[in-house]
Amino acid sequence: MIQRKQQDNKLNWLAIGAVTLVGLALFPYGWLAERWSLAGQVADFIFGTELAHVIGHLVLFAVLGTAVLTTLPRLQRLPRLYFALILGLGLVQEILQLVSFKKRPFGGNEFLDITVDLLGAFIAYKIFRTRINAD
Repeated sequence: MIQRKQQDNKLNWLAIGAVTLVGLALFPYGWLAERWSLAGQVADFIFGTELAHVIGHLVLFAVLGTAVLTTLPRLQRLPRLYFALILGLGLVQEILQLVSFKKRPFGGNEFLDITVDLLGAFIAYKIFRTRINAD
């Protein structure tokens, strides 16, 4: 009984962490950077170059993919559903940016970002699949 309660508590914390991470991943930081100079300086430092921007997306979605696969372990065996979820999150992130501060239509930069997002998620998925096959 105690073990079951501890397991449920762990799953609750994992879910809270995953939801928090999704919220952080989807937040339109460019909008914040326009309104708060310190946030703008941090954003320029982290995403100041195109390479840094690509690496940021890659790392963010690798971490996000890891959180999703940890919180929803069934998705480790359902790759289509996992990648559909990640694609949806990537689309939502880009749309929020376009609506909140970029104020322009969907374009090539957004397709590149989503492609990099999926690559980051693929890296996380591959690591999980390798671990599963090793067990």
